[in-house]
Amino acid sequence: MKTTDYHNRKVVDKYFKKTLGSVYIGYPALLRLAGDVRGKQVLDLGCGSGWLAHKLCRKGAKVVAVDNSPSWIDVCRAQKAGSAQPRFLLADGSNLGVFKNGRFDLVTANMVFLNVSSGRKLARMFAEIGRVLKKDGAFIFSVCHPLAEASARTAVKLKGGMRGVSYFTEGYKQKTSYLLADYSSIAFVDSHWSLEFYSRLLRQNGMLIAGLREPRPAKIDPRRRLQDYRVPEYIFFECRKG
Repeated sequence: MKTTDYHNRKVVDKYFKKTLGSVYIGYPALLRLAGDVRGKQVLDLGCGSGWLAHKLCRKGAKVVAVDNSPSWIDVCRAQKAGSAQPRFLLADGSNLGVFKNGRFDLVTANMVFLNVSSGRKLARMFAEIGRVLKKDGAFIFSVCHPLAEASARTAVKLKGGMRGVSYFTEGYKQKTSYLLADYSSIAFVDSHWSLEFYSRLLRQNGMLIAGLREPRPAKIDPRRRLQDYRVPEYIFFECRKG
């Protein structure tokens, strides 16, 4: 089973609506963690629709956003969100040779690594992130929380989970349906990687975990699906390059 194909324009057009969790939980949490980005050189890895890149740009960052999907890059370049614009590039996170060593103050990767099928490729991505980060630079990334992965049903995840599969099986592919912001649903096929695996890749590439965040909704959605939010959907890694 392959992970979700973001080269497919139909998938891109549907996902452009954003998931309910990303709107009310994920994006607000990431922006809080990023803090004051004025004047900072920022790389948004796996930028998708470009929403985060535009938001960071409006907050004063100098943003370069990359994605390996031509469909996503076409969508991003078509948007006009004001005078300050991110620079959008078609590039794969495992090969960021277009950027010199120590280029960026901050790298963000929002729910990106779930779409990486190979542990070897994921290792190359972390190596590239470590290379392009400045000393003392920050790396913030999010993944699906293990509790959400294991649950058959949560506030914004309708079905899926790791039923019958060991958590320790790195790279296991799982199909899950999520609510979108308009309350329709979308199905993803994601790769599972353990928290220990992420920690090991960080350590191997000179990055340390400064904090972990398990965010709650920034506010309740109109239909109040998030009112009884008991199982965290996301876990955020706040990392620093030594």
